Amino acid sequence: MALKRSQRIKLLEKVRSLTLAGEYDEALEDVTLALSNNPEDEDALALKGNILELIEHYAEARACYEKVLELNPNNTQAWIDLGDHYTNKEENDKALQYYDGAINLIGRGIIYVSKTHEVEQAYFGKASLLKAAGRLTEALVCAQEGLQLAPDAELLRNFH
Repeated sequence: MALKRSQRIKLLEKVRSLTLAGEYDEALEDVTLALSNNPEDEDALALKGNILELIEHYAEARACYEKVLELNPNNTQAWIDLGDHYTNKEENDKALQYYDGAINLIGRGIIYVSKTHEVEQAYFGKASLLKAAGRLTEALVCAQEGLQLAPDAELLRNFH
């Protein structure tokens, strides 16, 4: 039986709450239910990827994020999620490619949900990797570019 829009929204909100509370097994059960109703639900796929990332099921998490991009190559958040994924795996060159992909979309005015959040996450992710690679000047320029787009981005304001 297909979920109504309001049921889907409530279920995904529950999944987010369970995830924040560390109730990963129950969150996975509920997100799987959402996906059984619509296997191409980008939000549910991304949430599942986030949960799987938290429990260190990296290959499965990556598959969820890649599926989101297959469904919607303009999903800025999926580009950021893959950047974060490869950062967690310490595959920094790949991570930079995904952060750059998100930054490219943002530069073209493509935002999935929240401009401030997506700018903050993409630019902070990239700036952090550049800093870790000893490329401090590039990192600071990147953070400043992000701040110009999203002046309320706390992580970018405090980047140094």
